[in-house]
Amino acid sequence: MINIPQVVINQSGLVNVTHQRILAFKRATEEILLPVINRKTIVHFSNICQIPLSNGCFHIFVWSAAMGGSGPAKVPNKLFGLTTDNTHGWSCFKFTDTGIGITDGQSDYILAEIIGDNLYIHLPIFISDITKGVDIYRKILEQTVVELTLPDQERQQRDLQLAKDRQQRQLKFYVEACRQQYKMFIRKIEANLADQESTQVNLQKQLIAIIRNADDSRRQLLQIKQREQSDVAIFEAEYNKLVSLDGVESVRASEDMVIIDTGHIYITTKVPNGGQKKVTFDIGKFRIEIYLNGQDGGIKFFNTTRKGTGDDFNIQHPHINKNGIPCLGNIKEIIAQLIAEYQFAAIALLALEYLETVNFDDGAGSNIVKHWPIVENEPKEINNV
Repeated sequence: MINIPQVVINQSGLVNVTHQRILAFKRATEEILLPVINRKTIVHFSNICQIPLSNGCFHIFVWSAAMGGSGPAKVPNKLFGLTTDNTHGWSCFKFTDTGIGITDGQSDYILAEIIGDNLYIHLPIFISDITKGVDIYRKILEQTVVELTLPDQERQQRDLQLAKDRQQRQLKFYVEACRQQYKMFIRKIEANLADQESTQVNLQKQLIAIIRNADDSRRQLLQIKQREQSDVAIFEAEYNKLVSLDGVESVRASEDMVIIDTGHIYITTKVPNGGQKKVTFDIGKFRIEIYLNGQDGGIKFFNTTRKGTGDDFNIQHPHINKNGIPCLGNIKEIIAQLIAEYQFAAIALLALEYLETVNFDDGAGSNIVKHWPIVENEPKEINNV
């Protein structure tokens, strides 16, 4: 008996979707996408972010993204020549820049993203207020088919260009994120300077002290502005150093955060009552979030591929709680200092070393054997010589 792939609607996430529109989405998927991919396809009406799935099916997440929440977006009035009814603006998800972006070919707005076997549509095109939602959905599917059926040589060339473009965008975001800190500092000094100069008129008794403070602020402002220009090259060099580190797979930046995606983390150590032999635990890959404003201790860690089975600790890592907050001990002040100095490569080195370490004298650390597997191959145990 031949199994014919089907299109399935995931009912669990339905939000304000009419039965008629559900059938229209299903019919469009069956007509346009299913004949090309020839796999079971599941359509989710999400309104939440959803990590990419890889289970043999093709997943379509409408009103979703691989990470981040929804928010106001500048959606063009028309997409594919079809009105978006964007009179008041829609709450949309953002392109994560980790997959293949889909546009209508007429604007730069990225309305969908393909990541592996997942298609994320960032707009709430299933709601009845977007009258052309089904037509826009069909156009997105047509663009998806084009991307999925590219010849191998064209795909390789396109992927190389996408990677190059993505690197340039991330470099730009990284430098701009660092420069924003300067701009905030400049605005603060300018505000202080304005207050100090206006105070001279009303507070004659403090005139001398205020004039001196104003002169100091002017000199400091000039130094900061001069340094802002010269430090762009320093920021670029630091970024290049960061992305070239062993154990760093990718680097992303936003206005107030630098995000580092690590390679696979293993912890090789002696275990209590294990003699001189060492064992290697498979901990998984991590997303390291470094906060430029120093919030939450300045750094958080999130296990992205192999979470443990613990309660609070031993989910992300033996020494990191479920919210990503690490027990840094005496290196906490060092991390804060390095953030202030924009030394993110040094932070990455400290973070990788931290992730590859466990302390069995700590209650959480001693439970690593319960929550993470020992590497079975190459090598399971390492003799201490």
